[in-house]
Amino acid sequence: MKKVAVIIVTYNRQPLLAECIDALAKLKFERQSTNLDLFVIDNASTDNTQSYVQNLKLPNLKYYNTGENLGGAGGFNYGLKVVRELDYDYYWLMDDDTIVHPDSLQPFLEKAAEIKDDFSFMNSVVLWTDNTLCKMNIPSVTANGIANFNSLKHNLLQIDSCSFVSCFINAKHAQKAGLPITDFFIYGDDVEYTLRLRKYAPGFLNPYSVVTHKMKNNAGADIINEKSDRLGRYFYNFRNLYYILHKYNQREFRNFCLKRYYLTFKILFKSKDAKLKRIHILNKGFRAGKKFHPKVERF
Repeated sequence: MKKVAVIIVTYNRQPLLAECIDALAKLKFERQSTNLDLFVIDNASTDNTQSYVQNLKLPNLKYYNTGENLGGAGGFNYGLKVVRELDYDYYWLMDDDTIVHPDSLQPFLEKAAEIKDDFSFMNSVVLWTDNTLCKMNIPSVTANGIANFNSLKHNLLQIDSCSFVSCFINAKHAQKAGLPITDFFIYGDDVEYTLRLRKYAPGFLNPYSVVTHKMKNNAGADIINEKSDRLGRYFYNFRNLYYILHKYNQREFRNFCLKRYYLTFKILFKSKDAKLKRIHILNKGFRAGKKFHPKVERF
């Protein structure tokens, strides 16, 4: 029997978490051959998240409070530490606003069996609430992915990296790759981790697994048009991207450095307010990236 640990990171979004858990409870899969456990990792929410989860009294639902807000990166790091000693075959990672469909899990299990577990991670097709592709969760396709004939035979598309919105991880390779980097806090921890995983086996987009990401808006990270009270998070975006591209893709890193000046001009001419603040955060993130050398924790 295959064992799957679902790791859900949450913070002060109990209504969305309720939808997430309810959708997971309605999954259709071969229960006689698969054991599914849910692990809610709560980043010290101050709403009623803890009481809500504990009052559900579901036998396969487990609740853990991190004690402080570790961000998405720290939450997934914490969650994998919880499950690493529990002998699971796969880890299925998702945010609390990920709404699975009834048939989101079975395609992962079927394709894993077809390719004899020769994968490090698989990603669902992630839709927004209007059933268009969610812009923040479009994976990075491997340059030679089309040339991977074996994966095409199985109707899988090889990818370099993906988000943690429905990321299905092969536990045996997670043990080699280590843990997501807590110091990322938010932005890029999922990309860096899946880039690290693919050193050990290919990663794939599974087109038969579909989920919905219930974000407020279908938009990627955009410092030019972001609301002024949410700009602080972009420090992590630029700092972490600097680290990722410098380590994994020198060509894109050079383009990224040039983009710094392009974004500066766009902020000056396109942003409606807080222009100096936006430019300050952009430059602060770049400067921090040069000195950012986070430690990768072993599994």
